[in-house]
Amino acid sequence: DHDNFIYFLGVAIPSYICYLMGTVVGYHFGVRIPAGFDEGISLIFPAYLTALLAAELKERRSIVVVGVAFLATPVVETLVPGWGLILNAIVVATAAIGVEAWWESALPSS
Repeated sequence: DHDNFIYFLGVAIPSYICYLMGTVVGYHFGVRIPAGFDEGISLIFPAYLTALLAAELKERRSIVVVGVAFLATPVVETLVPGWGLILNAIVVATAAIGVEAWWESALPSS
């Protein structure tokens, strides 16, 4: 188990160094971004996350959850500016888990 520790230490140290270097580079170059580009850059994270999640949409339930979240996010963002994306993700995901658990319990057991 000492070998596992050494292995994970070997994985963690380079990852942490890259994280620190990326943070330093981002901090120094981030302050140099022209005023007009900050809005476009703020769309990169949601677009990247959407692209990653799109590959996981294989079931109808998943597509419905994503659709509800997509439609509800602008409304929640309007109600709670700055927190709409994360708050909506938490609420929709929790509701989806609850509905799925309810649905599974409502099905007759075989």
